[in-house]
Amino acid sequence: RAPISLHGLEAIYRDDAIVGYIRRAEYAFALDTVIAWGYISNPSGGKVNKDYIMSGMKILRGYSSGITIL
Repeated sequence: RAPISLHGLEAIYRDDAIVGYIRRAEYAFALDTVIAWGYISNPSGGKVNKDYIMSGMKILRGYSSGITIL
């Protein structure tokens, strides 16, 4: 599988709805992977907590696996 190429401002999806955007992305040579920082919100106005983040499918430009959320 080809590595993900991120540049920033890519949409972050949860259950087919845009919930945020990548603000910064770069390649971590020491980890041999791409890392990215982003902001998300809850479109229904609810709290954004760990349960909200970890439930529902997270998709970044068609990728639904190999993504780790810290």
